Amino acid sequence: MSGHADPRRAECDVLIVGGGIVGLWCRALLERQGFSVILVEKEALGSGQSVASQGILHAGLKYLLAGDDDGAPRSLADEHGRWLERLAGRGWPDLSTTRVLSEKLVMWTTPSLASRATGWLASPMMRSRVRRLDDNARPEAFRSAPRGVGVWEVDEPAVDARSLIEQVAMCGHGPIHLGVPAADAIHESKEGAEVDVDCAGERIRVLAQCVVLAAGGGNAVLLQRIGVNTSEVCQDRPLHMVIARGADAPVFGHCVRPSMKPRMTITSGLDGGDVVWYIGGAIAEPPGTDRTRDEQIQAAREELDACLPWLRTADLELDTLRISRAEGRTGAGGRPEGPVVYSRGRVVAVWPTKLAMAPSAAEQVLARIAPIAANPVPGRADEMEGLPAPPLADPVWRWSPQT
Repeated sequence: MSGHADPRRAECDVLIVGGGIVGLWCRALLERQGFSVILVEKEALGSGQSVASQGILHAGLKYLLAGDDDGAPRSLADEHGRWLERLAGRGWPDLSTTRVLSEKLVMWTTPSLASRATGWLASPMMRSRVRRLDDNARPEAFRSAPRGVGVWEVDEPAVDARSLIEQVAMCGHGPIHLGVPAADAIHESKEGAEVDVDCAGERIRVLAQCVVLAAGGGNAVLLQRIGVNTSEVCQDRPLHMVIARGADAPVFGHCVRPSMKPRMTITSGLDGGDVVWYIGGAIAEPPGTDRTRDEQIQAAREELDACLPWLRTADLELDTLRISRAEGRTGAGGRPEGPVVYSRGRVVAVWPTKLAMAPSAAEQVLARIAPIAANPVPGRADEMEGLPAPPLADPVWRWSPQT
């Protein structure tokens, strides 16, 4: 590093660390409220959990499938209508240019559970949330399904997570730089927080009224540096996702079973001209997280045979991807009901829990920041001009596989 004795300096109301969906949403919302913001991201925008999500804007139905009646379905349902307004260009921020991969998801049954699931999905609890599709109205991948396989339509869109990240980044105007806080670099005082940030071989000293940590798994490292016992604040819930190349048709939806988590959740994309399935759901969670790559691929082949037996799946090229899903801590270590925000002094850390909960998470961050940075001032980031900006993360099927 050069220039550490006399680093460049910048000032802002809020320094955001992390360029995923929640960091970028916080940036746009805070700027809209008059705060000056600088955001730093150590790799690429969306390179952690955001682009690795399946891009589903949940309305909470997935959790009702599991018999959950906690706050998550209600939080997602409340936010869902606002997502649809934004995608249509009628809400803030205008996300009408975000690439919507599928306007609706499907839920389908395996032949062995068709009769049980049919009665369950037709129950009063589900009747207003799903619509059974006749054979001629089904997506291409389900038109050759055998008699007895039920297919229902759900008003939950799937978006290209990279496109969403790009659009939310365009909603703000403050600087975004490729950088990471230096070790032991967050120093608080009554006047503000000083943070040394390493950017492309340069050290920048940023004076901010408040620091927002939106770095996913990186939050724990940064919180430990200011003396926080992170075992009480955040947790990691790993996933072992599956990538399948060479599919004949795209799939967007859940293979369901009554009163249980979806057996398999599939969204799709294109790699060149080839259809790629990105597979999560129960298979990606324990015990899938304990399997080796080869064991997970074998398990995925068996699940695909069971869930989509009418499709050509034997020739699919399978690979796996391990994702560390950082979340706020819950007492029992389970999934939080909604976003989790933790604050200590001038540092606010946020975990959105789900892609669809990023707007709610940003609003909670704003509520924490407002009393700390009560008098927004114009930022000064001219000394950061010329420093590189982070690129947009690649699609997950181009990420390096992990064993």
